[in-house]
Amino acid sequence: MASTHENAAGNHNENTSIAMASDDKNAVRNDNKKAAMTAEFQLKKYLLLLATLVATVTYVAGLNLPGGSWTEDTPGGQVAGESILRETYYYRYIVFYYCNAVSFAASLVVSLLLLVPNGGGYWHGSLRLIMVIDLFGLMGAYAAGSSRDPFTTVCAALMVAGLTAYVTVTFLCYIVCRFLCSLVSS
Repeated sequence: MASTHENAAGNHNENTSIAMASDDKNAVRNDNKKAAMTAEFQLKKYLLLLATLVATVTYVAGLNLPGGSWTEDTPGGQVAGESILRETYYYRYIVFYYCNAVSFAASLVVSLLLLVPNGGGYWHGSLRLIMVIDLFGLMGAYAAGSSRDPFTTVCAALMVAGLTAYVTVTFLCYIVCRFLCSLVSS
């Protein structure tokens, strides 16, 4: 009788320790979920901040065109309010216009996509890709709209090219790292 009672007590202790271990695993899982949700929240917060900043900058750049605008009508065909850059450097104006428009639209898309709940995985990857397109558009608009003399144009182009190369190399390293980690884990 004593042995049966001891066995029952032993089984109770084993069941209790198994339940405690299970609770510990659940607590660790919950902590991991909270950490992942916190990281996701931080990512969304910073992407929204960056998208808002880019939308603001591109909106203002669209209203206050680089090079200014004509203040009055002239007999030569300039109309008050038209861009001076458009008349003097037409191709630079076109590059500025399209880069600024793409950057503005991409920042609005990022802002709207961040409002969709429960996105993850590929969703975050697409948000990052759109944000990179957004920033490249902003760089192109800056390079096209900020320079007029050849030296400044070359400097701005080199800056944009260097930053583009850096982002490309960083992205490729990220892809290779993920590929190698997936090979190691499988």
